[in-house]
Amino acid sequence: MFADDRQWYAKRAKCIVELEVNLTALYTECDDQSSWYYMRTLFTIIQELVEKKILPQSEGAKLLQERIEAIKELLEVEPDCIYGDRFLKELTALQLCGVCWNENSEKAKYTRA
Repeated sequence: MFADDRQWYAKRAKCIVELEVNLTALYTECDDQSSWYYMRTLFTIIQELVEKKILPQSEGAKLLQERIEAIKELLEVEPDCIYGDRFLKELTALQLCGVCWNENSEKAKYTRA
């Protein structure tokens, strides 16, 4: 294993932990844009991990689905959340775009809406 590989595996572990911390931040202050944009960054990293085959595609898709469900629950509790609908649409579009989670594809990237 190369040093670069170890760094990617460390990113994988940190990213999964950070998703949980991020979810807590979203529930704590759902109108804080930094938490929403950080979530976007985390999913960009997750997509890179899938492309590099460090994170299985199924695990990346599961993390994405779990976050979509969590945002839906958050919006039930906080329907006036400024960023919730926007990021729910982004993540749903990412989920529906099968190419985005195809390990062999370079075509689609998670980009800002």
